[in-house]
Amino acid sequence: MIVLGVSEEHDSGAALVVDGEIVAGSNEERFNRKKLTTAFPRESIRASLESARIQPGRVDAVALSSFIHIPERVWDWDRDPGFQNLIFSVLHATRTERLVFGTDAGIRAVFAAHVTLFLMPRLCKIRRMLADLGIRAPIRIVDHHVGHLASAYYTSGWKRALAITVDASGDGLCSRVAVCEGVRMRLVNRVPFFHSPGLYYSYITKILGFKPGREGKVTGLAARGDPDKSIEFFRSQIRYEADRFRFHNRGRYRQPQIEFLTEKLKGLSREDVSAGVQKSLEETVTDYVKDCFAKLNLKREKVCLAGGVFANVRLNQEISKLPQVEEMFIHPNMGDGGLAAGSALHIHAGLDPAKSEPQRLKHVYFGPGMPEDDIRAAIDRHGLSHRKLDAPELEAARMLADGKCIAWCRGEMEYGPRALCHRSILYQATDPTVNDWLNVKLKRSEFMPFAPVIREELVKEYFQDPDKCLYPLEFMTTTLYATEKCRKEAPAIIHVDNTARPQTINKSVQPQMHRLLEEYRRLSGLNVLINTSYNMHEEPIVCTADDAVDAFLQSGLDALFLDNHVVEMKAKG
Repeated sequence: MIVLGVSEEHDSGAALVVDGEIVAGSNEERFNRKKLTTAFPRESIRASLESARIQPGRVDAVALSSFIHIPERVWDWDRDPGFQNLIFSVLHATRTERLVFGTDAGIRAVFAAHVTLFLMPRLCKIRRMLADLGIRAPIRIVDHHVGHLASAYYTSGWKRALAITVDASGDGLCSRVAVCEGVRMRLVNRVPFFHSPGLYYSYITKILGFKPGREGKVTGLAARGDPDKSIEFFRSQIRYEADRFRFHNRGRYRQPQIEFLTEKLKGLSREDVSAGVQKSLEETVTDYVKDCFAKLNLKREKVCLAGGVFANVRLNQEISKLPQVEEMFIHPNMGDGGLAAGSALHIHAGLDPAKSEPQRLKHVYFGPGMPEDDIRAAIDRHGLSHRKLDAPELEAARMLADGKCIAWCRGEMEYGPRALCHRSILYQATDPTVNDWLNVKLKRSEFMPFAPVIREELVKEYFQDPDKCLYPLEFMTTTLYATEKCRKEAPAIIHVDNTARPQTINKSVQPQMHRLLEEYRRLSGLNVLINTSYNMHEEPIVCTADDAVDAFLQSGLDALFLDNHVVEMKAKG
C-alpha cells in the first residue's frame, strides 16, 4: 500500500508512506528557496517519488491535508488578503469574531461555508497538477488536526498514548486530543481557533518586529526577560479554563488585538514582553495537558505532541516534567510541514490497518541526497579546488579540534525544521562568543545559542533528567538543563536560563557522525560540538550541492564537506 501525502499549508510538502512507514518526505521551501512557502509541492512530490524509487502510477491513494486552505498572503498580516480581509473587517466592526471563530457552532458554519464555496475548485486544480506528474490515484482529504495527531502517534512506536495538538489554526480549530490504542485514534476534545494561545505568541512575534513563523526568536528573548513584568496582563487575556476544557481568549482577534497589545505593553522591554508571553504559553498549555489526564481519567501515559505550538522547545521541556507524563514524543516536523506525512499515515491506517501499527522512526533523512555528479558539477562551476577523502569524518574532526568552523553535508536531507548533521554547520562548543560572530557571518539575528550535538551514550553526563525525552533528543525538539560538566566544557551551547537543545547521535543510525565525535574527543578531550542549520539568513536549509556551495561562498566558513569531498576557504592575501 503506497500513500502519497500532500500539504499546501504554510511549509507545504509531500511524503510517501509505504506499508505504514514514511520512506520519503520533504518540504517545498527547500526547492523553491522561499521559507515556509504554501506553493503546491510539485518538486517535493517529484523528489519523494525519486528517493523512494516509486513510479507515479503505483501510488494507491493521495492524502490531502486540510479541508480549508489558507492562501500564503493571509499568513502575512501586513499584506492585503483581499476578500478575507473584508470578512475580517466586517467581523471586527460588528464585534462578532468571538461568536464566529470562538464557538463550535460558529466554527461549523465557517467550515461548511468554506467547503461549499472553495473545496471543489481546489480539488479540481490539485487533480490536474497531480495528473501532470503522472498521479491519478483517488484523493482523500484529512482534517488538519487529525493529520497532526497521526503524525505524532503513528511515528511514536507506542501501542497506546495520549495525543495532543496545539497550533494557531487549522480547519477552524487550534487543538484536538485523542486517546490512541493500536491503530485507532479516538477523538475526545476540540478547541476553536479563536482561543489559541499560539495566536498570542504570533501577535507578540509581529509586535516585536519579526516575520511570521519566526516565533523562535521570541523564545530566545524570553530567557533574558522578567516574566513578572507582563504575565498578569497576559493572564487577563488568555488562560486555560477547566470547566470548558479549552483555552479561553478574553481579547479580540488579529489586528484589533495586535493594536490593543501594542498599546498595553508600551514601555516594556522586548525581553520582558517575550518572557511574559512564554510563561503564559507554558501555563496555559501545561494546565491543558494536566486536565486532559484528569478529564479522561488517565493517571500516567505516554504523550505524543504535534502542531506548531510544540515547536516551542522550552514548553516541551515543561510538559516532560509533569508527573502524569510517562514519556514524551514530539513529531520531528511538528508544524504544518509534517501534515503531508501525518495525513498519509492516517489514510494508510484506514486502508491497511494490519500494517499501520505505530512505528518508531529510525531516522528522518527522508529528503533527496547529493549525487556524486552534482557535487563535482557544483564545485567545478565555481572553479573551486577540492580533495576527495576516504574518511572525511576524521579530517573534519581534526579541523574542528584546530578551531575551524565547517559545513557538513552528507547523504539524504533531513525532514523537518531542524538540521540533524546532514545539512549542518559544526564548530567547537568552547567559545561563548560564537553566537555573535557566526551569526554575523550567516547574516542572522538570533537570540538563542547554537544547539549541541553529542553521542547518545553520554547525554546523562551533560544534561539533567533526560529519561522522559530520549526519543525527542534524537530530533532536537526539546530543551534540557545542563549539568556542571556541560557548563564547564561547552559554555557556547548554554542559554542564560541554563538550558540547551541537544541532538543525540546513535551509532547505528549515524556511524560516521558518531565516529567524528569520537575522533574529536580523542584530539581535543571534549565531547560536545555546536550544530546549527546550514543556511544563510531568511533562507531555508540547503538542499542541493549547488545550494551548499553558494552558501559556503557567502558565509566564509573554513571548509565545506560534501559527502567525501572537502573544499577549503582560501586565506585572504
